Formats: sequence, structure tokens, C-alpha cells
Amino acid sequence: MTTLIEAVYENGVLKPLVEAGFKEHHRYQVIFEEPATESEARINGDAGNDEANEKPDTYRIREMEWLSKHRHEYAGQYVALDGDRLVSHGPDGREVYWQARAAGVKVPFTAHIEPPDALPFGGW
Repeated sequence: MTTLIEAVYENGVLKPLVEAGFKEHHRYQVIFEEPATESEARINGDAGNDEANEKPDTYRIREMEWLSKHRHEYAGQYVALDGDRLVSHGPDGREVYWQARAAGVKVPFTAHIEPPDALPFGGW
């Protein structure tokens, strides 16, 4: 299951800013993404249009919500999302990505949906 929360790093400890319902002594995979500042948005050319006046969705909240709701439907596949809209899916991640680009999505959010019975990745 994918859950998106905001956290702050203080005194060597990452502290969730909301009640996340984590299990004690349970291991979690964490992806760290620092939110863009207003000056970075201006440098990237996002300032000045109506969408830039809103906070950018650097956390991909709509995509994470979609994954939470629909992951069981696409287990073992790659998905490409544009917000909360599924653009492409299939077994080949590159093909899924390029199908989304061909559909006009500038920066598709792509993810591999692990089957529920998949073992956690230990890696080197």
C-alpha cells in the first residue's frame, strides 16, 4: 500500500506531521522529495500562469490516491498517470511511458504495481 504523508526532519529523526498509523517495529520503504520553493518555480518557468499561483503538486497527491484505490486492479503491471487519470498500463515500463508521452502527457507519473504477495526488495 502507498501512503503519502508530510514529515519534518529534526534532531536526526524523521517525524510525521500527521497520524500515519504506522506499526511499531515495522519496516517501511521511504521516498524523500523536498518541495519546490517559490524561487525554484520561477526559475523553472512555472510562475506567471494561473496554475503557478496555486501550490505545485510536488507530492503527486492525486497520483498517490489513485494508486491507493486501484493498485489491486493492475498488480504486476506498470501504470502511467496524469493526475488521477490512467493514461497507459502494461507489463513493459518503457512502452507504458512512451504511450503516455504519445498521448500528450509531458511528464507522466509511472509506477510498477507490485503484486500483494511480492516479497520486499532487499537489494545490494
